[in-house]
Amino acid sequence: NEAYVSGNVTAINGKIYLDDDAVVVGEMRETSSLFYFFGNKRKSYRYNYEYSGSPMMNFPGHNEDDFLFDYNRVDGLILGLSFKPTYTPERSFSGFGSAAFAFNRDKWLYQIGLEHYFFNPKNKRLVLGLEGHYMSDFNDKWKVDSKTNTMAALFLGEDYFDYYNREGISIYSNFKYDPIYVQAGYIADIITSLEAEKHLWHLLGNEENLFRYNRPVSMEGMNREIQLMINLKTTEDNDKLFNQGWEGNFVADISSEELHSEYSFNRYMFMLKRFQKIGKREMFSLM
Repeated sequence: NEAYVSGNVTAINGKIYLDDDAVVVGEMRETSSLFYFFGNKRKSYRYNYEYSGSPMMNFPGHNEDDFLFDYNRVDGLILGLSFKPTYTPERSFSGFGSAAFAFNRDKWLYQIGLEHYFFNPKNKRLVLGLEGHYMSDFNDKWKVDSKTNTMAALFLGEDYFDYYNREGISIYSNFKYDPIYVQAGYIADIITSLEAEKHLWHLLGNEENLFRYNRPVSMEGMNREIQLMINLKTTEDNDKLFNQGWEGNFVADISSEELHSEYSFNRYMFMLKRFQKIGKREMFSLM
C-alpha cells in the first residue's frame, strides 16, 4: 500500500526515510530539538514533485516560490509568475506555465504546457508533454551560471550572453530513473534577432560602462530540430555545497532540411563535475 501524507513531516533528533511508493505533499524536515525550538531548520526537502527542466524550453528568470525575476541587456527587468508540473498518485496529468513582463521590450513573455506521467513521479518517472512559448533565449549556457549573469548585469553592467527571440512549440518525452535523466523531443520555432539597450540602468553604471552589443542571429526564420539530453546527478539537493558526488550533462541538437527547417546544424555539449568533501565544511570541485 502506498503511504500518502498531505501535510509536512518533521523529524526531531532523527532521520526521514522515504520509500519509492510513499508521497509527502508538503515539506520534509530533519532538525535537532535545539534548532527546532529556536525556529531554525537543519535540512528541508520538498517532495510534492514539482520539478524544473522537464519542458524542452527553459523560461527566462529565476524561479523562487513561483516568482520570476531576471535582468539582462535585452529584456531589461523581467517580473512574473510561474507554476511547475505537480504530481500526486491520484493525478497523473499536470499543467504548467509562466508569464512575465519584459520592461525594456514592453512585451509579455509566456510559456504554457501540459504533461502526463507514468510510474512513480519521484524517482521512476516517464513523462509525455507538449508546450508553447514566446520568450527570449540564448545558446551560451556553458559560459556562466544564469544567476551570476543576472547579478553581473544588475550591478556591473556586464551581460555575457547573446539573446534571440523564439516563438513556437515543443513535443517531448523524458524518463527519470535516479540518478539518470533522459529527455528527447521535437522543437519548432520562429527565430528572430533582438536588440540590446546599452543605456539600461545598473548599480555601478556610468557613461563609460555600457552594455555591449547583442549579436543578431545569422539568419531569421523557422527552425525545426530534434534534441536529446542526458543528465547524471548523484549529489543531493538539500545541502549541495557539502555533498559529494557527480553531476553530468550531455545535449545534442540536430536541425536539417529533412526536418523542413530553414537551418542546418549539429550541436553537441558535454559537461561533467565532481564534488568531493575534504572536511566537515570544506569541499573540492572539479569540472
